[in-house]
Amino acid sequence: MSNANSSRNSSLGSIFQTNIHIHTDSSSIDSESPHNNRLHTPPTHAPLTILSSSAMNMPHLNTDPSLLKSSTGTIRSVPSDDSRLGTNSPDSPTVQSHLQSDSTLSPTPRKTSYNSINGSKPPLSRQNPSAIGVPRGVVRSISTEFGPTKYSSSNVHVVEDSSANDGRVIERLTKENDMLKRDVKIERLRAEEALDQARLAESRFAQENEEWERKLRDAAMNSTVLKRRERQLADAKEKIDAERLKAEKATESELFWKAEMEKLERECKAKDQEKQATRTVAKLEKEIKTIVNERRADDEKITMLKRLAEQQADQLKTLQKEKDDVDRKYEDYKAEKENSLADIKENAIKQEKANEEILAETQKVLGELKWALNVKKYVKGAE
Repeated sequence: MSNANSSRNSSLGSIFQTNIHIHTDSSSIDSESPHNNRLHTPPTHAPLTILSSSAMNMPHLNTDPSLLKSSTGTIRSVPSDDSRLGTNSPDSPTVQSHLQSDSTLSPTPRKTSYNSINGSKPPLSRQNPSAIGVPRGVVRSISTEFGPTKYSSSNVHVVEDSSANDGRVIERLTKENDMLKRDVKIERLRAEEALDQARLAESRFAQENEEWERKLRDAAMNSTVLKRRERQLADAKEKIDAERLKAEKATESELFWKAEMEKLERECKAKDQEKQATRTVAKLEKEIKTIVNERRADDEKITMLKRLAEQQADQLKTLQKEKDDVDRKYEDYKAEKENSLADIKENAIKQEKANEEILAETQKVLGELKWALNVKKYVKGAE
């Protein structure tokens, strides 16, 4: 019976042109390739892209496993269910181990959807496969690099020669795989959201703790400043009281000494007025004597000046007479001089007119001579 099942499975594998592998790491449970049609193309191994921790923490990279696939990946991982598959089924581990030798001839590219360097954990189905009904180390990988095959979450295209049981199993497993992937994505999103909320709460708690510590420091500083201000206020009050007593004593002493000073000022003022009166009287006597003497001297000078004024008046009269005589004689001399110079003026006018006529004739003759000289100079044949 087992031989018949194995032969039927081998024929089914040759019809699908697929290879069946047994993977113990269940690393390709999240990798799902689009429906690419590659006809007779040799498999190529694309290098794994190492993502940084910041890139792995980004939501669009963690929630979309299609971004972590290589350009040549055409593997779809489907977990097998041992509780529903018997040992004689073509999907049993014994049959898969029997067909593993055929699968080594055409290795298919594998790729993990998580970066082990960044320390990211695998999804829930890989951490605890028994919790979702998939035994650890049993995963069926279907390679489509030798022929076009199309799988989706709703239907599975099977060749008409395959049995109905295998088609239903594959379809059921595909649906369960898609459902588990969606659950894993949802759980991953929830875990990321919880981590973000935890980080936010932690940062908020740290900020509140820092704010609380800062307020404690401010309160301690304010208390010390307040105590210091209270001490300063007490010292200031004591100083103010002492200064008030000093001011009261000073006002009392000031009033006493002010009364004494006023008394002394009155006495001194009376003495000074008496002395000043005697000094002014003596000074006025001296001034009066000097004024009298000066008046006498002025009277003598006035009499002498009167005499001089009379003498000068007599002299002025005589001088005026002499001046009148001189003026009369000058007028006579001037008239005689005008009469004698009249003939001389007439002769001078006549001589001036004759000189002007002679000058005009000489200028005319000079112009004619210049013209004649220029004619001889510039006109050829002129003599």
